[in-house]
Amino acid sequence: MTGVIEAARNYWSLGLPVVPLKGKQPLVEWAKWQTQPQTEQEFNGLPWAEADGFAIICGSKAKNGLYVGAIDSDVKNLNSEAIEKGKQALKNMPITQIEETPSKGQHWIYLSHVKPKSISVYHNICGLELLGEGKLCIMAPSEGYRRLNDNSPTIVKDLEAIFYEALQRAGVQIPPKTWFNKEKPVKGYKGPEPPCIKTLIQGVDEGLRNEVGIRLASYLLNFRGLSKTKALAKLQSWNSRNRPPLPNREIEAILKSAETHGYVYGCDDE
Repeated sequence: MTGVIEAARNYWSLGLPVVPLKGKQPLVEWAKWQTQPQTEQEFNGLPWAEADGFAIICGSKAKNGLYVGAIDSDVKNLNSEAIEKGKQALKNMPITQIEETPSKGQHWIYLSHVKPKSISVYHNICGLELLGEGKLCIMAPSEGYRRLNDNSPTIVKDLEAIFYEALQRAGVQIPPKTWFNKEKPVKGYKGPEPPCIKTLIQGVDEGLRNEVGIRLASYLLNFRGLSKTKALAKLQSWNSRNRPPLPNREIEAILKSAETHGYVYGCDDE
């Protein structure tokens, strides 16, 4: 356990908030650290005695002003074509700190000048996801995780753009535009719900809740122009259909993040 705490403190000392885990389950609510620093008192007060690992909060800003993100390679239950596309895409990514997961997948860790959004829609196509805002990345030496090299996280200009480019070079088709404009309408969008939003609003499984939550909050608050009260009510209704639901305080923190940063998300209608 000492090794886990020491490793976690090293990331915390860089300005990256950390979350203790038991298995893959967070032992604390962590949404607030997406938008505010984690103090030393908070770090020391985390339930490390119960933990067998930790994660960093992707999309958070380090002390050097850069944002942390990771490419998650997980090819279990995928066909050979998808596995090969994932391998080719990783060859197009800059070499960086690489860690192995318990399922023999990999995490490629980066620091980006531009805050990365999370991208998971290509997992079934190539086994790759971008762990950005709203996502946790479990780090070595958590139980079952280990370092594969001695590299530090490589600094890139825009991790999201590099990820898309790597996918395209590997033959993954990237839609040229989203279903609705990401520009914020002056008076709020009054049209029908995009098909992608209709799908997300049905609820999602653990691991997707924070990513989908920030998308829905941004869509409701900043694209449709709903009041905070109405947006919160819709988010709470959505959360009741999640498997399992997030704590209500995390829903409130997600809405606050969408309001503070003014995100206007779209999604691909594939």
